[in-house]
Amino acid sequence: MLRKSDNFLAEQLMLTSAAYQTDSMSFDAMRNYLLKTRLQGILEEPLWVDGSGLSRYNLFTPTSVVQLLGKMHKELDSTRLFSLLPIWNANGTISNTPQNRESNFIYAKSGSMGGVSNLAGYLRTKKGNLLYFSLMNNNFRRPSSAIREEMYLLLEQLYSTY
Repeated sequence: MLRKSDNFLAEQLMLTSAAYQTDSMSFDAMRNYLLKTRLQGILEEPLWVDGSGLSRYNLFTPTSVVQLLGKMHKELDSTRLFSLLPIWNANGTISNTPQNRESNFIYAKSGSMGGVSNLAGYLRTKKGNLLYFSLMNNNFRRPSSAIREEMYLLLEQLYSTY
C-alpha cells in the first residue's frame, strides 16, 4: 500500500484486520483498537472515518502524521522502513521529478484527490540527519504539478541546509 495505492484493498485490509483482532468485521472496532494501542500517545488524535483514506471527513494533522512516522522509525529498522517507502522519482511516489535533480534523499508516500496534495515521509540530509515531514496542501486552484514542484523545492532546501 505504500508504493501502489489501492483504496479498495486498504478498506478490505482494515475489515480483515478487524475480523482477526476484534472478532468483528467492523472498521470502527479496528480504528478504536488501533487508536487505543498502536497509535496511543499521538497528541492530536485523528478523526478517522474510513480505511481507504478517500473521505474528506478523515482529519489527520501534519503533527499526528509526523508522530506516526516517529513511531514507525522507532519500531522498524531504518533499512527495512526505507525499503517500504517509495523514493521521490519516476519509479516511486512522484512520477515527474524534474530532470537533472537528485531525489534519492526523499522516502515518502503521496496522497491526493481533487484540490488536495499531500506528502509525508523521511528526508536524509546531505549531513546525514534524518528529518520526518508531512506536507499537506489543500484548496489550491493551480495544477497539482505546481504544488509538487514547490514541495520538492522545499525538501531540496532542507536536504542542502540540514
